[in-house]
Amino acid sequence: MKRNSPTSARRGTLFGLALGAVALGCCVGPAVAALTGLLSATVAIDLATDLYDRWGWAFKLAAASLALLIVVMTRRQSNRCHTKPRLLRFVVVMVLSALATYGVLYGTTTWLGNVSASPPPSLWSLPDV
Repeated sequence: MKRNSPTSARRGTLFGLALGAVALGCCVGPAVAALTGLLSATVAIDLATDLYDRWGWAFKLAAASLALLIVVMTRRQSNRCHTKPRLLRFVVVMVLSALATYGVLYGTTTWLGNVSASPPPSLWSLPDV
């Protein structure tokens, strides 16, 4: 049975996805709660806006700290392996997937906020004359 290397691209991608979600957790958490029906859209938007304005830096700092911890732990694991570690490739894959995840989640939560904030078009309204 073949084990994955601690510096495999697959692990880098998975860690990057998790880091992107942690970095934007202030918006993703309320959005998931609203989509699952735990919160109303209005409460979720207010909560996400408040969290992003006041604590956005803390979520990004937590993701950066977690990334540093992952790199240190991966380096320690790869030093135990007999094969040549590809730590640079692992870090590049992890960072690129984290940035892509952050971008996609930011775009999605922003779009959801704009959609829920705009009033739905009415089929029965008469044009203003």
